[in-house]
Amino acid sequence: MIIFKDIASGDEMFTDAYKMEIMDQFYKVYGKIERAFGANPSAEELGDECDTNAVSGVDIVVANRLVETSFTKKSYKNYIAAYMKKILSKLPEDQHASFKSSAQKAVQFILSKFDDWQFFQGESMDPDGMVAFLEYVDDGGTSKPYMLFFKDGLKEERL
Repeated sequence: MIIFKDIASGDEMFTDAYKMEIMDQFYKVYGKIERAFGANPSAEELGDECDTNAVSGVDIVVANRLVETSFTKKSYKNYIAAYMKKILSKLPEDQHASFKSSAQKAVQFILSKFDDWQFFQGESMDPDGMVAFLEYVDDGGTSKPYMLFFKDGLKEERL
């Protein structure tokens, strides 16, 4: 298994257990909406009560303990400028020019659909860490979630 971790915070963002593809500067990771349970008592013990340990949501978010955050367009622009400088500082010099070009296009893409995204950080909520993007696409009457993660902001850890 491969765990993809944020290079800034060290937070786990997702694993290779999900269907994914590379989309320009991003990993596009497909999730599903599900309900996961904590300690699950038997039906006899539970009776008419609901499971208070139940967690509903997008599997990528729940499994990796991602935390929703919010931005105005202005605050996101300030954040992403600093974050891109951080990524650039971690790349070899010969990759700087291509990264700047592709990162600029990626940020323009995010900004062009700004109101469609939900924003998520890693578990530590490190303000200098990666922000991932969640959107739903209509797939014949059902909404299916996917998330985008900046490729160059991740390191792979094999287990």
